[in-house]
Amino acid sequence: MTLAFKLYEQVNEAPDDRTRFRLIVDAIRELEEGWPRPGEIARGADVRESELRLQKEIEVVRKELEAVRKEIKDVELRLQKEIEVVRKEMKEVELKLQKEIA
Repeated sequence: MTLAFKLYEQVNEAPDDRTRFRLIVDAIRELEEGWPRPGEIARGADVRESELRLQKEIEVVRKELEAVRKEIKDVELRLQKEIEVVRKEMKEVELKLQKEIA
C-alpha cells in the first residue's frame, strides 16, 4: 500500500484533529527520511567534472597502451631478427657437419 493511501485511511479513521495532524506529521517525516541528503545528490557540475576527469584518465591509459603495443612490436621484431640469426648459424653448423661427415 502506498504511503498516500495508507495516510488517507489513517486520517479518515482518526478520532480527532490532533491525531490526524500527528499522522500527517509522521507521514511527512517518513517522506523526508527517504529523500536523499544534499551531499548525496550529484549536481550537473559534479557529474561533468567527473566525466572530464575520467576522459583524461582514459586518454592516459590509451597512451600507455599504445606505448606497450609499440614496445611489444619492437620486441617482436627484435626476436624475429634474433631467430633469423640463430637459423643462419644453425644452417652454417649443419653445413659444416655435413662436410665433416662426408
